[in-house]
Amino acid sequence: MMPPMGGARAANDLPPNHPVRVWMGEHEILLGFLDQLEQAATDARKSAAGLEPGSPARVALVKLASNLLDAEPHHQREEQALFPRMEEVGIEGPPHMMRLDHDELRLAKRALSDHVTAATPADEAFVERFCQVADFIVQVLRSHIHKENEILYPMALQAIGADGWRAIQADCERIGPCSFTKRG
Repeated sequence: MMPPMGGARAANDLPPNHPVRVWMGEHEILLGFLDQLEQAATDARKSAAGLEPGSPARVALVKLASNLLDAEPHHQREEQALFPRMEEVGIEGPPHMMRLDHDELRLAKRALSDHVTAATPADEAFVERFCQVADFIVQVLRSHIHKENEILYPMALQAIGADGWRAIQADCERIGPCSFTKRG
């Protein structure tokens, strides 16, 4: 079997509405959110000033956590549309590992949201917990995105035929977009 073609190169050759191209576009947005989260953790380590509940910085953290949670349709489209088709053609390990990542990330994103939306004062304990969860999400989600873009998607593009992609597209449309990518 030939090694899969590099993710970004392969995606550029796909129609704009192809599921892989859509997922990779969402990944770009998510990477931007991760940059913001990483910067927020760096800033919080320097000073918790301005992170009190209701402050503009805390409201921005709440919005950022909400955006990360709103990636759920992305994960559902992969889990319900792509992964089963990959498993049908005998590719089981990578989808299994990605599901495990999704489960860990769901818990961490929920923990982040719960933490920043709570009326907790911006003290040392708040900053420590925020940074711990933020660092985990940044590290795991960046790695996850890289594995999907560079390994999983190219593998799927090679292994799944046109009929499979039509079924994936239909499942993706049924599930719908992430709130941060909705057009209209």
